[in-house]
Amino acid sequence: MESKYLYSKLESFRGLAASMIVLFHSPFRFSENYSQFFNHCYLFVDFFFILSGFIISHSYYNKISTGLKFKTYILKRLIRIYPLHIFFLIFWVFLSLLNYLLYSKFFLPENNHLASFISNLLLLHSTGIHDYLSWNKPSWSISSELIIYIMFFYTSYYLDKKNSLLIPIVISCSIYLLLLFYLSPNLSNTFQFGYLRAIAGFYLGVFIYRIKVNHLKESGLNNKYFEPISILLSLSTISFFYYSIHIKFLCLLSFGFLLIIFSKKESSYIGLFLEKKQIVFLGKISYSIYMSHFAVVIFFKNYSSLLFGQSIKHYPFLANLIMLLTIYVISYFLYFFIEKKTVNFIKK
Repeated sequence: MESKYLYSKLESFRGLAASMIVLFHSPFRFSENYSQFFNHCYLFVDFFFILSGFIISHSYYNKISTGLKFKTYILKRLIRIYPLHIFFLIFWVFLSLLNYLLYSKFFLPENNHLASFISNLLLLHSTGIHDYLSWNKPSWSISSELIIYIMFFYTSYYLDKKNSLLIPIVISCSIYLLLLFYLSPNLSNTFQFGYLRAIAGFYLGVFIYRIKVNHLKESGLNNKYFEPISILLSLSTISFFYYSIHIKFLCLLSFGFLLIIFSKKESSYIGLFLEKKQIVFLGKISYSIYMSHFAVVIFFKNYSSLLFGQSIKHYPFLANLIMLLTIYVISYFLYFFIEKKTVNFIKK
């Protein structure tokens, strides 16, 4: 499988999924006709975890078991996630200092204190150290990502050198069963069992990748039919996620099915749309979208009426479009001036 086929359409899905997470946190609520879907859009974080397992498996297929050093591996992963995380951690400290300069009052939200700053700095804040989210709240998933990167390396190095199907599916299923039946029936856990949610999703992605590469023929599925089917299946199971345990598992599997269909070389009309450079670029800036959206959402929550008038709240589609476009513009600059520049500087 060639990287350009694997990464273009799936890259686009990153951007679309990040946008759905923005809408989940949006203060501008849609009508009841749409609310059931958007109220469950936090599940796109689980899509991210599954996609991460799929992509990392592709990127490091056989490399770890054939001698890749942990230092080389983890530095590459840290360079990807850490600079933007640190930027927003400093950003929230700066806002507190600015508040002090303007109003002579050093204000910190209750959960933003030194202990939570240190756990955020060390990316440990999804492990249950605190019983709350703090600072840049969406970054709990970045903490979880780091944990699964480390786990993936050592399981690949010591237990899974042959890239078996059994190990990833056992890890994934056992944790999902624990979460869905006991710890977090709706997979809404973040600071407490967020890392378990990430591990389960990541290893499902590993399993899906190995199924695709080793057991499915490239021409085995007709994308003309399966592209829309896979999307409709994911969207419908997200909407009805709370209805039964069967739909919950079907939703998670539908994410895997989506990855199989859209990582094929062949593209039908939906795949061709996802290959457009503008949509692919949305995927490239998806990490910036995800990390910046919390600050922008708070800004719009507090100041949208002042900027656009009280009536803006009665037009959620327009309000959300303006908010998304604002996040996209901010993310454009973050991508080029934080993400890319930092990577280029460190590589030098």
